[in-house]
Amino acid sequence: DHEMTEEKLKQDPHAYITNCLPRFEFKDRYNKKRQDDEDYDEGDGEAGRAWAKEHNEKKCPCFDKSRTDGWAMMRKAFTRKIDVETIEVPHRDPDCFGMYVYNDFAGYGYQEVVENNMAEFNKILNSKNGKTEELWTILESMPIWLLDEPNVPWHMIDDGERSWLTYGLLGFMLLAGLNRIDQEGELKPDSKYKDLSLVMSLWARVADDLGGDTDDPFDGVKGGGDSSLGDYAGFSLLWFRYLLALAKEAGIPIKGVTHIDDKVDEWLSQIEGKVKLPPKKADRFGWKTKFSKYTKSYGAGGKIGGEQFKITKWTRQERKKHAFDNEDPLTDEQIKALKDG
Repeated sequence: DHEMTEEKLKQDPHAYITNCLPRFEFKDRYNKKRQDDEDYDEGDGEAGRAWAKEHNEKKCPCFDKSRTDGWAMMRKAFTRKIDVETIEVPHRDPDCFGMYVYNDFAGYGYQEVVENNMAEFNKILNSKNGKTEELWTILESMPIWLLDEPNVPWHMIDDGERSWLTYGLLGFMLLAGLNRIDQEGELKPDSKYKDLSLVMSLWARVADDLGGDTDDPFDGVKGGGDSSLGDYAGFSLLWFRYLLALAKEAGIPIKGVTHIDDKVDEWLSQIEGKVKLPPKKADRFGWKTKFSKYTKSYGAGGKIGGEQFKITKWTRQERKKHAFDNEDPLTDEQIKALKDG
């Protein structure tokens, strides 16, 4: 059942559907197949063109149901991913509107989207009727867009301490979700969460993306993490080391992402006897305290995220002020369409 209609989303948001490989995974697979070809140059963009061609010709797994090389995720997770990629991030990027606000505006807009997801996760986690499946849709979708190319401005914001705190908090959000699944008896190889291995693998790649030159504020080890564990950037982040240990404890293989598939066994051997997980309990990894620390540091009125950076929510005068041509980049029809949803 691969349908993505509003009716299907409402009726069965947590059904698994197959969708296309994200650009970074397609490129990694494409390049790996050609790594022994002396005439092949990864830097010339051939992999990216092949990805675009496959999609434009509708030969990708989300169109060709006979293919089995796509990735599965819950229907709601796919919707979350698409919303971020086509609405939430672009609507906070001045370049998309022919505008200039200030140098790091797009990066802080991306940060706002990240915070909105963390805030929603926390709300669901603490809600009496909050579904674990709904938490999982956030954890499925986030690593895919965190790893995609529009993340560049986010990595360049001028508040390094805020970045480090965010990088650490993101991983502990994952651990809080996995702990919830564990408490329900589903953190196991044959779990009803069919993509546990893949999602863990995606977040392990996120750790590589975020861990370089990071002093994790949630870790007692400073100056680039625990060097005794290896030179992978992810080891700078305490949550990554916990993730490896948790996967090993639960007997769940971390696999599915080409970039790291060949490295996981070595990582697991490197943490052997060196990473001690906290005792099992409701808040095993201290999410509540860590989220509160971030909110107190960067929240407004006790809340993080919001729509301050969402340009489509601004007044006409605000947009005109920053537009290169001093005109509102949105037409009356576009404004009406945005209001109508």
